[in-house]
Amino acid sequence: MINFALSPSFNREIKKLEKTIARSGKKGVPVATQRALNLVAKKASTQVIKQVASALGVAQKHIRRVIKPFNASLKAVKLESRVWIGLKRGVPFELIKSGAAKKRLSRPFRIRFKSGHVGLARRVLPSTHAKDPRADPNLPIDNKLRLNPQATTILKREAAEAGRTYFRTELVRQLKLALQKIRAKRR
Repeated sequence: MINFALSPSFNREIKKLEKTIARSGKKGVPVATQRALNLVAKKASTQVIKQVASALGVAQKHIRRVIKPFNASLKAVKLESRVWIGLKRGVPFELIKSGAAKKRLSRPFRIRFKSGHVGLARRVLPSTHAKDPRADPNLPIDNKLRLNPQATTILKREAAEAGRTYFRTELVRQLKLALQKIRAKRR
């Protein structure tokens, strides 16, 4: 959960818009809040995708498959939007064509999986190994570039920044739009 403080002048502006909308008897305030949250979640996920891709040296299109924003809903108990990262999914090695991630890929080899798929894999070396680790044929095989722990720290930082930067202006904009719609219907 990400918290950020709102300035007193901003609170006065919001309360004034909320009162005007509430007098009409419409549910404009929750809808405007929902829309503002959804837009901020999309903005945060875009920033996270850019940062994670540059940190790992992978193209953004591969990271987009793993990071998704979930929209806020008025039907839910709490009005919140989330950005989800599939830490277990990762980016398959065969999708990495160039860049820093390709250079970090130490001695990949081709393997045929049980499903019949042929792909790239590498041995996962344990941190402490008494004998030569490459001599052990039972070392686990990894076929994906994992996103954890960099992705979670980037997500927390970028989501907090997006919340502080964009939520205030977006909420005021959505409330003003709701007020315009109400005034247009009265005419």
